[in-house]
Amino acid sequence: MKFDRSASQVAYQEYLQQLKEFQQRLKLLEQKIEEQAKDGIHAPMIQTLPNLLKNGLL
Repeated sequence: MKFDRSASQVAYQEYLQQLKEFQQRLKLLEQKIEEQAKDGIHAPMIQTLPNLLKNGLL
């Protein structure tokens, strides 16, 4: 995307960079949550939640 004013172009590029960084952080957080769900202290409870939801118990 191109802008007539250079300041607008810079602002847009900064916006895109921030968006990429947030997406990377979100991906990392999702990975950490998955690790905790598998290996963390509350893993057994977390692993039973899908079954409870599926059976309408939650």
